[in-house]
Amino acid sequence: MGHHQPTSSHIMTNRTQQLCQLMTERNLSAEDVAKLLNRSVQTVYMWRCESSGRDIPEHTLELLRAKSEPHPLAKQIVDDINRARELVDHEIAKGPPTHFAGLGVVK
Repeated sequence: MGHHQPTSSHIMTNRTQQLCQLMTERNLSAEDVAKLLNRSVQTVYMWRCESSGRDIPEHTLELLRAKSEPHPLAKQIVDDINRARELVDHEIAKGPPTHFAGLGVVK
């Protein structure tokens, strides 16, 4: 049996790989990329298709990286929101209070 070598149409270009990886890492759809770069969704699909012969230009890939960079405070904000949710869930799990301050009400 002969050894099958992948042809150039089976190998993604470095920029195509970078585009796909960036979209995955930052959870971007083709529609998101199109809006960020002011391009059509079809163009983004072509850039992602290994057999289209059209790579995303390097300067456009750099622009996408810059425009999709998470805000420096984003992780802290998400962490704070998740901590607040945990606190609320903990309070809910404890159930309703058995008394109200100053009223001496017991369930």
